[in-house]
Amino acid sequence: MKPLQKLWPAIENVAGMKAVLAEWRRQLGPDFDLTAPLLHPTDTHAESYPVADDPYASYRVISRGPNVIVGVHDGGRPTIALTKQEVLIYGMDLRRIRRAVAAALGFEVLEATVDDVPHTSRIGTFCPFAGFAFPVYLVVPLEAADLLLAVEVVSS
Repeated sequence: MKPLQKLWPAIENVAGMKAVLAEWRRQLGPDFDLTAPLLHPTDTHAESYPVADDPYASYRVISRGPNVIVGVHDGGRPTIALTKQEVLIYGMDLRRIRRAVAAALGFEVLEATVDDVPHTSRIGTFCPFAGFAFPVYLVVPLEAADLLLAVEVVSS
């Protein structure tokens, strides 16, 4: 199995780890097919939709009727037709990521949040040798301050 090279950059680049599938495809590139099972649909629809050939541009999503959704580009690109499925937002499933990390490192999943530290969870204990046990944490910070706080708390 080839290593995933785009997963962590995608998690960092996608605001709040939630986006339409087109944006996840763009961010994950060749890793999309392997990581798609880590995505779950939300009940939210996007207000913008990415322009395929410009990572800095987007369409405004406008509903023109019960089954008519379009993407309007303020820069003069043609309006595009969209479906409800295309504008559905998908989030990254951190629970599945924690399980995958635990399986890859060979320890049992614990799944415990760390009090007062956002986006941080203890996912298990790594025991490489008899008598040695090391707690394993997963931190997916949205801001640099979140990461600094997590490092401070879990290293104390």
